[in-house]
Order: sequence, then C-alpha cells, then structure tokens
Amino acid sequence: MKRFSKTMWSVGFAAGAAFAGNSDNAVLPPNIVIILADDLGYADLSIHGAKDIKTPNIDALFQGGMEFKEAYVAYPACGPSRASLMTGRHHLRFGFSGNPDQVVPTAPGNLLGLPKEEITLPELLKKQGYATGMFGKWHLGTQPECHPMNRGFDEFYGFLNSLYRYFDLGNMGLPDSMQRGFRRVVEKEYLTDAFARESADFIERHKNGPFFMYVPFSAPHTPLMYDKDPGNASIPLDGTDDVVENRRMLVNMVEGMDRGVGTIMQKLKACGLEENTLVFFLSDNGGPERTGAYNNGLLRGYKGSLLEGGMRVPMAAYWPGKIKPGRSCSHPVLATDIFATSIETAGGKLPADRTYDSKNLMPLLTGISQEPLHGEETLCWDALGLQAARKGDWKLVMSGLKVVGLYNIPADAGEKNNLAGAYPERVHELRSAFERWSAALPPAKFKWLPPDQYRLWAKEHGVAQ
Repeated sequence: MKRFSKTMWSVGFAAGAAFAGNSDNAVLPPNIVIILADDLGYADLSIHGAKDIKTPNIDALFQGGMEFKEAYVAYPACGPSRASLMTGRHHLRFGFSGNPDQVVPTAPGNLLGLPKEEITLPELLKKQGYATGMFGKWHLGTQPECHPMNRGFDEFYGFLNSLYRYFDLGNMGLPDSMQRGFRRVVEKEYLTDAFARESADFIERHKNGPFFMYVPFSAPHTPLMYDKDPGNASIPLDGTDDVVENRRMLVNMVEGMDRGVGTIMQKLKACGLEENTLVFFLSDNGGPERTGAYNNGLLRGYKGSLLEGGMRVPMAAYWPGKIKPGRSCSHPVLATDIFATSIETAGGKLPADRTYDSKNLMPLLTGISQEPLHGEETLCWDALGLQAARKGDWKLVMSGLKVVGLYNIPADAGEKNNLAGAYPERVHELRSAFERWSAALPPAKFKWLPPDQYRLWAKEHGVAQ
C-alpha cells in the first residue's frame, strides 16, 4: 500500500483519517464512490416530487450534501454518457459516437468500445494507491481490450452489455453473461441486490483504504421486473401494454435501487468510513418515453433527446464534515466534473497531454467559491441527429443544425418558450460556437448498422451474434 502525507493530497482543508498503527502518521486520502442509476427519470425520486416512490436513502445523499440542480450528462443515452464519465472527456473527442451495440469499426483496428488510448478514472486512481472495484453495468465494449479489468479495475462483478434480466436464467455465455472478473457466473439474487451485496463486501475488504468504487446499477433500465423471481417467464423488453402495471414495476425497481444505496451507505458507516468517503449519485441520462413508466417531471423530452428531460439528471455529492448538509448549486455542472474532482481530491493531476471536459467541483462543494464552475464556456452536445449548445442561461437546440428552439433555462426549465425569433444574435453565437467545437472533433471510431446489414457484416467477419 502506498503511503500518503497530508500535503500530498490536500484540497484546501484537512480530511481523511490517520492509518492506525503507522508510526509516520501517514494520512489516507478519502475513498471515492460513484453510484450511477440507469435511465432514472428526473422526477422518479421522492426528493424530486415522486408521490408513489419512496427513496429515503438516495434522498439522504441530496439532503446531507450538495444537490446539483442543473447537472448534465454528455449524451442522452447509456454508453457515451458512461464513456465520458469514466474518462472526464466528451465522448466525441475520442470517436465514441453512440452505444457500442450492433456497430462495426470505421477503420481497421478500431475497438468497438472505449479506445485503448483513453485513460480511465480507475487507472489514474490506482497510481494514487487506490484499490478499484466496479459492480454493475459497463456498456463500454465487450472486446477483451475494453473489459473493466483491463481498464483500471482490480475487481469487477457485473455485465458488459446494455441490459440484463434482473433474475439470471443462466443461459448466457461469455461475453454476454454475468461475470466475476473474466469468469462467467450465474447470479441467484435479484440483480440490484447482488450489486449492492458485492459493493458492501468490497468496502469491508478494503476498509483500510483508500478505495474507489464504481456502482453503475442497471436499475431502473428495462426490462421492467419486480424483485420477485418470475422463474422462466418471458419478460417483454418494453414492458406490458398496461402503463399502470409498468409504473408499478418501475416503482419497485427504483425502491430496490434505493435499498441498494442504503446497503452501501450502511456499510460505510459500520466501517467508520462515512466521514472519509466522497460519494456521488447521479443517473446516466433521463427517463425514456417507452413503457410510459418513467417521469421526468417538468422537464421536456426523454432519453435520446437533447431537451432537458434527456440530458439533465439528478446528481448529488455527499461527504459528511466536508460538505454542509442541504447545500445546492443552480449553475450548470457536468457529470464529467466528477473525474477532475476525484483525481484532484485523491492528490493526483489530470494528464497534460489531452483536453479534458472536467473541472474540480470541490470549491463549490466546500463553499470556497460560489462562482459558476463553467462560467462563460459554451457547453456542446451532439447526439442522434440533434445538437445543443449552452452558455450561461441560454441553450440552443438544433436538429441537423436547423434551429429547434432557444431557451432561457433558469426561467424556463420546461423549454416551453422558444425565444429564437426574439434573440437572433444569441442563436448565431451559440450555433457558431457549436460549429467550431464540432469541426475540431475526430471521426467516429465505429458506426451502427441496421440489423440486416449487421448480420451480413458479422457473418463475413466471423463475429458471433
């Protein structure tokens, strides 16, 4: 275990706990935990107004730390959002153009997932002496080079693809099955509970720390399933035709995830680690429209959209004794900001050989600064034929670079009042900034093919389907 001095990782205040029994009074940096929900609707937490869902453990993170009222992911769907989170860089900076499902390389040698040149959060934290574990959904590629344990994680328990049945039938082979490390396993428990179980076990085994733990729950992504084993029953991917029943299943799944968050937080407390652990909670994107079960509240749009309902997510940071309870931030922040925050809090530095889309949140979290983290930057998105740019209060939404709307987000979070006609100069400014940003991006590393074309490609290249 690497030994640490206080000055090595200080972020402007003393934190952490001394290693018991260390004669040189070495101090450990904080543990870092990222809990990621999958397709969580913005209003599908009781703290965000849900009347039919009880999420006391997740609510406690928001109430006991800082809530980010305008937190954005880099992409309104699973894979690219996670690629950005794990690298601190917009996914298009390294050609990760969409979900790595049913895709083919655009050039020989390209991986169908996270490029090997990208440096991940666990890789950098390992250099700082952290143990690293991941328990949940990866969705950054199924090739060996993309496997979590080849990308910085010491331990992995979960699955590599976009979704998995919540009760494992044991009928999947590698790489599509559940895995412990590189080994195929069959899980007997409800998947959400299993990820929480594995997380708690990791905490117990690494309580002398420091550790980084990434818990990307697959809940409440489809298939919608109750936490009672249905046996071999066929589970429709997109729910039933009964929207009310779909909502009941969604409620059960979110409450199951909340139970999992409780398991993790209780273990941290039982191990005496709560005050030396920085915990982030967020979703990978907004709730989807299909099934009719998910609720994004006042936000317009759903998963896959660059309206607020697709890209603004619930997000909180929790660190007792360092972040005062009940704090909130109303300025835009990015999910990628977790990257720089984690590295710098651990005593490291961002590599200087690449551009990062990540800033340290710690001045906001500790109250040292009240200034908008991204100030006068123009934040840009490009997804599924849609484009968006935001600077300050103003957000431009486009489709094929044609204007869909200009919105003042603090005054109109629901994006109901299109002000493009009233402020043509802002439209021009934001569109021009987007075009400059887009022009500097590299080509995509892979591309999606329709099913028939993909089957032909897979057959020609000997790829299992």
